[in-house]
Amino acid sequence: MKLAIISPNSLLDRYSQTDYHLILPDMLKDPEYYRFYHSVARGWKVLDNGAHEEGTRSPNELFRIAEILQVDEIVVPDVIGDRGTTLDMAASFEPHAYEANPRYQYMGVVQGSSAGEAWECLRELTDYFPWIKSIGIPQHLCRFDQHIRVEMAETIDQWMGHQVHLLGNNSRWPREVKHLSDLKCVVGHDTTYPVKMGLRGYYISDREVPNVPRDPDYFEFYRDVVELQDYVIKENIRVYKSWCDGTT
Repeated sequence: MKLAIISPNSLLDRYSQTDYHLILPDMLKDPEYYRFYHSVARGWKVLDNGAHEEGTRSPNELFRIAEILQVDEIVVPDVIGDRGTTLDMAASFEPHAYEANPRYQYMGVVQGSSAGEAWECLRELTDYFPWIKSIGIPQHLCRFDQHIRVEMAETIDQWMGHQVHLLGNNSRWPREVKHLSDLKCVVGHDTTYPVKMGLRGYYISDREVPNVPRDPDYFEFYRDVVELQDYVIKENIRVYKSWCDGTT
């Protein structure tokens, strides 16, 4: 699977030079963030809808940003934890997407207030919205069951034929990606995990390493990283990529 490294804005050039990107619209107000994603030429660009930050953006705003940044894929509007509203928003978004802007690929996000609702949302996204070609499975679903994303991805791989993107790292099971690396349907994953752990000096390869929360000012980190931090972050990225590739 491809890996999008979500770095602090001041460290994008150092750690986020991969061939896969998830762009957070709320971060575009930062000049460094905007410059990086406006100029980056390598790889596949996915535009998030902002639901996990300040709130889902309107269709017109999403398409304006998509045009400026020349993205390849757009995350369909959703509401965290709300299956019904998420499906309603996907239906309302369809005329803007499928009919008006067919050049983009579209990602529907699985939502629900329980594991059962999340599974139902997955079924409805794949059954009723044929223009949605990929499914985003967010990290917060893992609070219901730490294995739910693996089980959903396996189901999609076997029965549904969609691509899968893992939205964020599974904090309850950080090595989850190792168990999904052999599924061809899982094409992408975004995470802050290797960088946030490295900034704290933790090697993710250590078996007993705690999964520390992301600092509230993570994106606004303006301090220079010291040599040891830089080494640990780069080693963490190497290890995490190997998990995603299935090489370790």
